[in-house]
Amino acid sequence: MFKMLFIMLAGILFGLALRGVGRTVRLGRSLSITVSILIFVFGLSIGSKPAVVNNLGSLGKPALLITLAGVFGSVVAALFYDKLFGRKEGGQ
Repeated sequence: MFKMLFIMLAGILFGLALRGVGRTVRLGRSLSITVSILIFVFGLSIGSKPAVVNNLGSLGKPALLITLAGVFGSVVAALFYDKLFGRKEGGQ
């Protein structure tokens, strides 16, 4: 667990060091591809576990509820953030 936190912290520090460098703009596309691969691998690992697949009927409703609550919370937080720190009137 500490290894993953260290890797994430190293990435944050590296990102801060590269802030303002023109090359970081190109990271957007590779980031989308990386996240897509991670989601695929996550689904692959879940699908390969018989215990999860066999109990999908009983796990499905709580999982859907948690997912919808997470999406709703993210949307509310994004709207709240936009109200506080979003663009000011006049497009700036």
